[in-house]
Amino acid sequence: MSAKIPKIVDCSKCKYKCQEYFNEKKREILCKKYWNLNDFNRQKDFILSCLEKEATQCLNRVPKTQRPRSLYQCAACDRYKTASLDNKLQLEESNNEHLDRMHQSFIAKDIDNTLSKITSNYVVASFDLQSTLQIPCSDVSLISEIGSCLLKWIQTLPTEVTNITLYSDSCGGQNRNHNIMALMIYIIQTTNIIQIEHKFMESGHSMMEVDSMHSAIENAKRNVPIYGAQDWLTIFQVARSTRNRNKSKPPYEVKEMQYKDFMNLQKLSSLFLKNKKVDTDGNIMNWLKVKCLEYRKDNPYIVGYKYDYFSEYQFIDVGKKLLGVKLNQPIQNVIPDAFHNFYKSLPSIPFKKDIAPELEESDLEVDED
Repeated sequence: MSAKIPKIVDCSKCKYKCQEYFNEKKREILCKKYWNLNDFNRQKDFILSCLEKEATQCLNRVPKTQRPRSLYQCAACDRYKTASLDNKLQLEESNNEHLDRMHQSFIAKDIDNTLSKITSNYVVASFDLQSTLQIPCSDVSLISEIGSCLLKWIQTLPTEVTNITLYSDSCGGQNRNHNIMALMIYIIQTTNIIQIEHKFMESGHSMMEVDSMHSAIENAKRNVPIYGAQDWLTIFQVARSTRNRNKSKPPYEVKEMQYKDFMNLQKLSSLFLKNKKVDTDGNIMNWLKVKCLEYRKDNPYIVGYKYDYFSEYQFIDVGKKLLGVKLNQPIQNVIPDAFHNFYKSLPSIPFKKDIAPELEESDLEVDED
């Protein structure tokens, strides 16, 4: 039986270009060695010895250049996607407005970020509340953590910074509420900041730079025993990724909050905010639709607000107390004399404090990111 030799083939159109790696003589030698082994396992080992193994390409994280926003679930978008054809026609207008506000929020944030890089006295920051990290601890909180941390951070800014833009989600319980408004008025009056803008991302689409830090902390705490608050401090500091792109960056800067650093913003709100509803044009301010708030040092109690990102501000005088009903006025002749004694006997308190009704829990919009 004649020995096996390689067949003559035309490799001119082969995409692998084998002839560039070995000639016809070397091809014949490889063929003879392979068939002279006369054993399948040895032949298999021979083939493997001629190969160079390449590292398996794995996708371990979201690529930085393209962030798939489809991973983020939005209740409004999902409601529209799962609606029937008839309901989609009814929801189409509101869904388009929702998507327009989403795109406007990202455009506004990009513009502000670009402006902050070329302006020395202008700072842009985004903030959010991470999930409760237990040691263990309760999820019930009676202190204003968000506002207290904002105040401490702003007080550490360089003196040349006079303008600030803040970005946060639209959660009413954390960011879009009367307490944060009172804090901004306090900051405007007690620091060298002359203008603050607070912008709220569209609900369900509040992707911000701070999210990467939260993700890094969640990854760093895996399989690490936590016994006290100091352990969390260490986790925060070493949470930054050690990949090549971050090797030159320092660890996260962590500020410890002391008991004295936390403020009771509810008392501040009751002191500063006398009018929370009616703007200077007599219109009712809808807190659930507000997308931007503006505070200025030249008139700290006149707060600008708008329901989108690029329109003109409307204004509300939060320091103006709404006129109440005058007490103990003479009874008009429209009431018969027989009933005068009844109305005169009604108790009245001339100096009773006017308290505006607070928002109900159902009125507070909860962000669903």
